[in-house]
Amino acid sequence: MRDSEIDRSESERSACPRCSTADARVVARSPRPGVWTMHLCTVCFYTWRSTEPDYATRAEVLSPGFRIDPSRLGEGRAMPEVPPLRDAPIASGRRARSYAGSRQRA
Repeated sequence: MRDSEIDRSESERSACPRCSTADARVVARSPRPGVWTMHLCTVCFYTWRSTEPDYATRAEVLSPGFRIDPSRLGEGRAMPEVPPLRDAPIASGRRARSYAGSRQRA
């Protein structure tokens, strides 16, 4: 589904099971009509399909440890810096392939 085809109408909005705001919307539908619908909360970015079990789609069943208070979203920790990659270990006299996909041999 293209962005221009996403239904942003008020009738398509629903409550987010994670943060309980009314800002969840439909962002995709199954290629075969009526099989599944993909939802996205525009506040906490939780996403779910309509075919998932209740513990992932209904606020009253969702684990309390997974719930988010939308007023505290800005208090989250910043993502830690990713350390640089180390050289790949040498095995059998050859250098292991790098993540860049090069196939050079030592």
